[in-house]
Amino acid sequence: MGRDQSVYRKERAVSEVIGSILLISVVVIGIAVIGVLLMSHPTPRNLPALSAVISEDTAQNTISIYHDGGDQVSHDEIQILVDGVPRDFDNGGSPGWSTWSMGQSLTYQYSGPAPGLVQIVYTGGSGATVLASSDFGFNPSGTLTTGPTGSATSTPTGTTTTPVPAPVANFTASPLTGTAPLTVQFTDHSTNSPTSWSWNFGDGNTTNATAQNPVHTYANPGNYTVSLTVANGFGSNTSTRTNYITVTTPGPLAAFTGTPLSGTTPLAVQFTDLSTNAPTSWSWNFGDGNTTNATVQNPVHVYNSVGLYTVSLTAANAVGSNTSTRINYVNVTISNFTSYIIQNNVFVYGTQLNFQGNNVYGDGATIIITGPLYGSTLNGGAQIAVSNIFIDGDVTLNTGSTSMGSPSSPRNISINGNLNLNGGNRDIYGDVYVADNLALENCRIHGNMYVNGNVALDWGVPTMDTGKNIYYTGTLTHPNNYDQAFLNRVHTPDLRSKSFHAQPDIAFIETRYLVSGAGIFHQYQRQTVKLPERKRGQLYLI
Repeated sequence: MGRDQSVYRKERAVSEVIGSILLISVVVIGIAVIGVLLMSHPTPRNLPALSAVISEDTAQNTISIYHDGGDQVSHDEIQILVDGVPRDFDNGGSPGWSTWSMGQSLTYQYSGPAPGLVQIVYTGGSGATVLASSDFGFNPSGTLTTGPTGSATSTPTGTTTTPVPAPVANFTASPLTGTAPLTVQFTDHSTNSPTSWSWNFGDGNTTNATAQNPVHTYANPGNYTVSLTVANGFGSNTSTRTNYITVTTPGPLAAFTGTPLSGTTPLAVQFTDLSTNAPTSWSWNFGDGNTTNATVQNPVHVYNSVGLYTVSLTAANAVGSNTSTRINYVNVTISNFTSYIIQNNVFVYGTQLNFQGNNVYGDGATIIITGPLYGSTLNGGAQIAVSNIFIDGDVTLNTGSTSMGSPSSPRNISINGNLNLNGGNRDIYGDVYVADNLALENCRIHGNMYVNGNVALDWGVPTMDTGKNIYYTGTLTHPNNYDQAFLNRVHTPDLRSKSFHAQPDIAFIETRYLVSGAGIFHQYQRQTVKLPERKRGQLYLI
């Protein structure tokens, strides 16, 4: 009995050991199975985060996808399906792009009917996942699209269409300031692909108002507020810049006219201001020293003396001033030589002086003119056929046929200035003394000419009586049409045979006649009269 119990206890112990071993084996096998199951499950894919704006322009047949935020994606990781068909989109005009980043736009130009469904599909792992899509309603709803793997899959129900934003208006301009007229280049910098532009330049001028980058000219001074309204199929936006363009007033540009520009004394001339850029003040110089009406915009000026008058106008405003000058603009003449003597206080001496029409004759008589003499004062053809002529100023006879000196009793013609005989057809009788320079053409010279200065011969060759010469102390100029025989008679004096001294004052002891304003000769007592004082230091050949 005791032996049997001992055997039983041993067998029971062995059974418990074997049971423990079997239990441990089952646990180990279970853990291994679970490990195998866990290790055999594929690692979940890490999908890129992407915010995209998908828009379609049916007018331009263009689909645009704007990367609005999120991860950069590779060209090899995505496919873009248009109505289920993969399409190649350009990145900034480049078809061979590699990555697509925030701020960049992908575009596709289609032909035919407008597509409906646009999908961005991620293919970076096994299978395909739609990252974003937009259904524009052109494709029938519920249509299945073919995924990248070729299997028919439907768009996930959780995908939402990203709204397309309206454009945001923005612009710049150059230049922003300047004087009128000011031309400004405007440049559009609006975002989100506007398709139309509407400008308000602030001056009421609508030229180029619908251009994207217009050029606009502001004609008038002022401060101008500019606005731009841009729009596309999803909305519009306006940008306004207050007092953006400043156009200032330019300085004036002086200009004027006068009428009439010629006539006999007294000559009333109407001057008209034609200055531009809004002058506010005017200053006239009429050329005769008379300042009456000199600050009037459109003055009337009366010329009481014979002559050629240079007129100038200075126009000014707050910006600046400008002057316009017209040289020898007004030509004031006289009706006849008699009137010239009366109005210009010409002193006449001698008992043989008489007038015939516009001509003056006087063998042995003398005329003193106390200022310059122009051909216009002699009506172009009057004769001063007087033995002695003294002129205290320049003589300019460039037109007509005015002759000087008495052909029957020639004596002296003294000119205290320049003698200009550059035109017309005239005779000069008597010896001529010129204090300054001589300009000569086409005249018939009947006496010697003494020039204390330069001689300038023009193309019209004059004639000289036999034995007569032109003497000068300065220089001689002439064209090449003069023969040497004539030029031999135009020369500097020979100091060995001639002497020089100042022209003496000449006294006259005879009855003096003064022409009055009524044209009547009044006889005064017998007295000695001297000519006006000559220029000091002048030398004459006698």
